[in-house]
Amino acid sequence: MGIKDLNRFLKEHAPRAMELVHLNSLSGKKVAIDTSIYFYKFLYKSPHFLEQFLEQIYKLRNYNITPIYIFDGYPPEAKNDTIQFRKNRKDEYKNKIEILKNAIEEKEDLDKKINITSIDTSIDTSIDKSTDTSIDTSIDPSIPEKSVEMLKIELNKLKKKLIYVSPEHIGQLKYFFNILNVQYIQAQCEADNICSKLCENGVVDMVLSDDMDLLVSGTTILLREFHIKCNNVIKYNLNEILNTLGMSNAQWVDFCILCGCDYLRRIPGMGPKKAFKFIKECGNIENVIETYTGYNKRYILPENYNFSKARELFNTTEFYFPEYNSIEVNILNEYVNQKVNINNYLLKYTNLSQRKINNRIEVIYR
Repeated sequence: MGIKDLNRFLKEHAPRAMELVHLNSLSGKKVAIDTSIYFYKFLYKSPHFLEQFLEQIYKLRNYNITPIYIFDGYPPEAKNDTIQFRKNRKDEYKNKIEILKNAIEEKEDLDKKINITSIDTSIDTSIDKSTDTSIDTSIDPSIPEKSVEMLKIELNKLKKKLIYVSPEHIGQLKYFFNILNVQYIQAQCEADNICSKLCENGVVDMVLSDDMDLLVSGTTILLREFHIKCNNVIKYNLNEILNTLGMSNAQWVDFCILCGCDYLRRIPGMGPKKAFKFIKECGNIENVIETYTGYNKRYILPENYNFSKARELFNTTEFYFPEYNSIEVNILNEYVNQKVNINNYLLKYTNLSQRKINNRIEVIYR
């Protein structure tokens, strides 16, 4: 979820803090990458995720940008509600997938019967598909009116929403990074916390992710909407956001918590515009709650509204270790030593031609 409706709010109230930039303008920079974001994006497009990670590295290195990938560890307990919500949504997808599979099978069987009757004139041809009531339409009552082709398209879309990153996927990618000598960190917490701390400590210059909450946990420059076939990204500048909105970083964190985040749902009825107004007026969440929530007041505070814990999770990173500050993020020229391994691995797990493999590696290690 990230920070609910934050991007829309910034487009209206701090548009200059967001700019479309060419990757060439980021030459010489180091970037921390929230790996899981792109794992799901790439698997959604194709099972050949290694090929797409190679393309991402190639794209960055082509513009002299050095990546360091961060793998997710365990999420905090405060995120359990969000995790459960996502699990429930996936369960709904699974349920509907089964309904669609059954509907497709039944419609195909019915079509076969109709085709048979159209050939055998001795059989009654009055069968009408619209009268078939054996299909379970408890989730989508429009199923009987949809063609088999439409149902199959819908089924494929739902299947893509049920993508899982397996331990095997992670092991494959880590081995790939090892032979490429691309640096990575296996976090013991969520990757975005480590990404932000790396940026805050100057180990990297920016973070590549689509999650807006990185702007709340210490990332000063966030790059979003990166595509391997495009040379532009949208750059978010936190300092410009704070200057434009006239907020301190502490107020910014409190404002984003009020908007609603992965650690805490928003107060019902209090969207970004109201949250911004109240933080500017009251200074912090404590004063907003005291002024605007409670008996005979406009807003009702949800039970277990632990904003202090959310604030702590955004402001601190328990599992950031000192050795991260000295991690070597330069890609060394190890291609000669690993040439055979890299070549064989890419030929096995991607659809890239030998010529394209050679081209990509030459750019990465030039």
